[in-house]
Amino acid sequence: MRVSAVACVAGGVAWIALAAAAQARHGGDLGYEAYFRLMAVPLVLFAVGFHGVWREWHPQDPRARWGTRVVLAGLALAAAGTTLEFWGVLVQDEPTAHDAHGGDAWVGSDVGWSMFMLGFFALLVGGTTAAVRIWRSTPYPRWLGTLVLLMGFGVLAGNLFSDEALFVTLPVFGAFGAGWIALGRWLWRRAPA
Repeated sequence: MRVSAVACVAGGVAWIALAAAAQARHGGDLGYEAYFRLMAVPLVLFAVGFHGVWREWHPQDPRARWGTRVVLAGLALAAAGTTLEFWGVLVQDEPTAHDAHGGDAWVGSDVGWSMFMLGFFALLVGGTTAAVRIWRSTPYPRWLGTLVLLMGFGVLAGNLFSDEALFVTLPVFGAFGAGWIALGRWLWRRAPA
Protein backbone atom coordinates (compact mmCIF):
# COMPACT_ATOMS: atom_id res chain seq x y z
CA MET A 1 0.00 0.00 0.00
CA ARG A 2 2.82 2.40 0.81
CA VAL A 3 4.46 1.73 -2.55
CA SER A 4 1.20 2.71 -4.24
CA ALA A 5 0.98 5.85 -2.10
CA VAL A 6 4.50 6.92 -3.04
CA ALA A 7 3.80 6.13 -6.71
CA CYS A 8 0.67 8.35 -6.61
CA VAL A 9 2.57 11.27 -5.09
CA ALA A 10 5.53 10.86 -7.44
CA GLY A 11 3.19 10.55 -10.43
CA GLY A 12 1.30 13.69 -9.38
CA VAL A 13 4.51 15.68 -9.03
CA ALA A 14 5.76 14.34 -12.38
CA TRP A 15 2.43 15.28 -14.02
CA ILE A 16 2.69 18.84 -12.70
CA ALA A 17 6.27 18.99 -14.00
CA LEU A 18 4.89 17.94 -17.39
CA ALA A 19 3.43 21.45 -17.63
CA ALA A 20 7.00 22.78 -17.83
CA ALA A 21 7.81 20.17 -20.49
CA ALA A 22 4.79 21.34 -22.51
CA GLN A 23 6.08 24.90 -22.18
CA ALA A 24 9.49 23.76 -23.45
CA ARG A 25 7.78 22.00 -26.36
CA HIS A 26 5.75 25.15 -27.04
CA GLY A 27 8.98 27.13 -27.19
CA GLY A 28 10.67 24.62 -29.47
CA ASP A 29 13.19 23.46 -26.85
CA LEU A 30 11.71 19.96 -26.51
CA GLY A 31 10.69 17.65 -29.31
CA TYR A 32 7.50 15.68 -29.81
CA GLU A 33 9.02 12.31 -28.91
CA ALA A 34 10.92 13.65 -25.89
CA TYR A 35 7.75 15.16 -24.44
CA PHE A 36 5.84 11.91 -24.71
CA ARG A 37 8.76 9.94 -23.29
CA LEU A 38 8.46 12.18 -20.24
CA MET A 39 4.68 11.69 -20.17
CA ALA A 40 5.13 7.91 -19.97
CA VAL A 41 6.79 8.24 -16.54
CA PRO A 42 3.77 9.60 -14.60
CA LEU A 43 1.43 7.26 -16.50
CA VAL A 44 3.41 4.24 -15.26
CA LEU A 45 3.39 5.70 -11.74
CA PHE A 46 -0.39 6.26 -11.94
CA ALA A 47 -0.95 2.61 -12.86
CA VAL A 48 1.19 1.45 -9.94
CA GLY A 49 -0.52 3.91 -7.62
CA PHE A 50 -4.05 3.01 -8.61
CA HIS A 51 -3.25 -0.64 -8.00
CA GLY A 52 -3.26 0.31 -4.30
CA VAL A 53 -6.78 1.72 -4.60
CA TRP A 54 -7.89 -1.44 -6.37
CA ARG A 55 -6.38 -3.59 -3.59
CA GLU A 56 -7.77 -1.38 -0.81
CA TRP A 57 -11.32 -1.19 -2.07
CA HIS A 58 -13.22 -4.45 -1.73
CA PRO A 59 -16.79 -3.58 -2.73
CA GLN A 60 -19.49 -6.22 -2.73
CA ASP A 61 -21.17 -4.61 -5.73
CA PRO A 62 -19.98 -6.32 -8.96
CA ARG A 63 -20.29 -3.05 -10.92
CA ALA A 64 -17.91 -1.33 -8.51
CA ARG A 65 -15.38 -4.17 -8.81
CA TRP A 66 -15.74 -4.12 -12.59
CA GLY A 67 -15.30 -0.32 -12.72
CA THR A 68 -12.10 -0.28 -10.68
CA ARG A 69 -10.66 -3.16 -12.71
CA VAL A 70 -11.43 -1.32 -15.94
CA VAL A 71 -9.82 1.87 -14.58
CA LEU A 72 -6.72 -0.09 -13.59
CA ALA A 73 -6.62 -1.76 -17.02
CA GLY A 74 -7.08 1.64 -18.69
CA LEU A 75 -4.17 3.17 -16.79
CA ALA A 76 -2.00 0.14 -17.57
CA LEU A 77 -2.90 0.28 -21.29
CA ALA A 78 -2.27 4.04 -21.52
CA ALA A 79 1.08 3.68 -19.74
CA ALA A 80 2.15 0.64 -21.76
CA GLY A 81 1.09 2.20 -25.05
CA THR A 82 2.94 5.46 -24.45
CA THR A 83 6.01 3.59 -23.22
CA LEU A 84 5.98 1.24 -26.21
CA GLU A 85 5.54 4.01 -28.75
CA PHE A 86 8.06 6.52 -27.44
CA TRP A 87 10.61 4.48 -25.49
CA GLY A 88 10.50 1.49 -27.84
CA VAL A 89 11.36 3.64 -30.84
CA LEU A 90 14.77 4.33 -29.28
CA VAL A 91 15.90 0.80 -30.17
CA GLN A 92 14.47 0.93 -33.72
CA ASP A 93 15.82 2.29 -36.98
CA GLU A 94 12.41 3.55 -38.12
CA PRO A 95 10.67 6.73 -36.93
CA THR A 96 7.38 7.00 -35.08
CA ALA A 97 4.23 7.34 -37.17
CA HIS A 98 4.17 11.05 -36.30
CA ASP A 99 7.65 11.63 -37.73
CA ALA A 100 7.25 9.30 -40.73
CA HIS A 101 4.68 11.60 -42.40
CA GLY A 102 2.99 8.70 -44.19
CA GLY A 103 6.21 6.80 -44.94
CA ASP A 104 7.52 3.65 -43.29
CA ALA A 105 7.13 3.93 -39.54
CA TRP A 106 7.95 1.63 -36.67
CA VAL A 107 4.97 -0.69 -36.18
CA GLY A 108 5.16 -0.26 -32.39
CA SER A 109 4.21 3.36 -32.88
CA ASP A 110 0.76 2.50 -34.19
CA VAL A 111 0.36 -0.35 -31.70
CA GLY A 112 1.32 1.96 -28.83
CA TRP A 113 -1.10 4.66 -29.97
CA SER A 114 -3.89 2.08 -30.22
CA MET A 115 -3.12 0.83 -26.71
CA PHE A 116 -3.19 4.38 -25.37
CA MET A 117 -6.57 5.06 -26.98
CA LEU A 118 -8.03 1.80 -25.67
CA GLY A 119 -6.76 2.80 -22.24
CA PHE A 120 -8.35 6.22 -22.57
CA PHE A 121 -11.74 4.75 -23.47
CA ALA A 122 -11.44 2.24 -20.60
CA LEU A 123 -10.79 5.17 -18.25
CA LEU A 124 -13.91 6.94 -19.48
CA VAL A 125 -16.17 3.90 -19.07
CA GLY A 126 -14.63 2.39 -15.93
CA GLY A 127 -14.06 5.79 -14.34
CA THR A 128 -17.72 6.71 -14.58
CA THR A 129 -18.85 3.38 -13.13
CA ALA A 130 -16.28 3.38 -10.32
CA ALA A 131 -16.88 7.04 -9.46
CA VAL A 132 -20.60 6.50 -8.92
CA ARG A 133 -19.86 3.55 -6.66
CA ILE A 134 -17.21 5.49 -4.72
CA TRP A 135 -19.65 8.37 -4.17
CA ARG A 136 -22.15 5.90 -2.71
CA SER A 137 -19.57 4.29 -0.39
CA THR A 138 -19.52 6.09 2.94
CA PRO A 139 -15.91 5.46 4.00
CA TYR A 140 -14.50 7.01 0.83
CA PRO A 141 -14.16 10.75 0.22
CA ARG A 142 -16.18 12.29 -2.59
CA TRP A 143 -13.09 13.92 -4.11
CA LEU A 144 -11.74 10.41 -4.79
CA GLY A 145 -14.81 9.67 -6.90
CA THR A 146 -14.33 12.94 -8.76
CA LEU A 147 -10.67 12.11 -9.48
CA VAL A 148 -11.64 8.67 -10.80
CA LEU A 149 -14.44 10.19 -12.89
CA LEU A 150 -12.10 12.73 -14.50
CA MET A 151 -9.12 10.39 -14.87
CA GLY A 152 -9.61 9.82 -18.59
CA PHE A 153 -9.85 13.53 -19.31
CA GLY A 154 -6.81 14.24 -17.15
CA VAL A 155 -4.73 11.69 -19.05
CA LEU A 156 -6.02 12.96 -22.40
CA ALA A 157 -5.04 16.51 -21.39
CA GLY A 158 -1.41 15.37 -21.54
CA ASN A 159 -1.93 14.79 -25.27
CA LEU A 160 -4.18 17.73 -26.02
CA PHE A 161 -2.04 20.33 -24.24
CA SER A 162 1.39 18.96 -25.20
CA ASP A 163 2.28 22.14 -27.09
CA GLU A 164 0.57 24.87 -25.09
CA ALA A 165 1.82 27.79 -23.04
CA LEU A 166 2.35 27.47 -19.30
CA PHE A 167 -0.72 29.56 -18.40
CA VAL A 168 -2.84 26.93 -20.18
CA THR A 169 -1.14 23.77 -18.94
CA LEU A 170 -0.33 24.67 -15.35
CA PRO A 171 -3.92 24.89 -14.04
CA VAL A 172 -5.05 21.73 -15.86
CA PHE A 173 -1.95 19.65 -15.16
CA GLY A 174 -1.69 21.11 -11.66
CA ALA A 175 -5.25 20.16 -10.69
CA PHE A 176 -4.88 16.62 -12.03
CA GLY A 177 -1.46 16.19 -10.39
CA ALA A 178 -2.79 17.56 -7.09
CA GLY A 179 -5.56 14.95 -7.19
CA TRP A 180 -2.97 12.19 -7.48
CA ILE A 181 -0.90 13.69 -4.66
CA ALA A 182 -4.03 13.78 -2.46
CA LEU A 183 -4.76 10.16 -3.41
CA GLY A 184 -1.22 9.19 -2.39
CA ARG A 185 -1.57 10.93 0.98
CA TRP A 186 -4.94 9.23 1.53
CA LEU A 187 -3.47 5.79 0.73
CA TRP A 188 -0.48 6.45 3.01
CA ARG A 189 -2.76 7.23 5.95
CA ARG A 190 -4.78 4.06 5.33
CA ALA A 191 -1.71 1.82 5.07
CA PRO A 192 -0.93 -0.32 8.11
CA ALA A 193 2.02 0.94 10.11
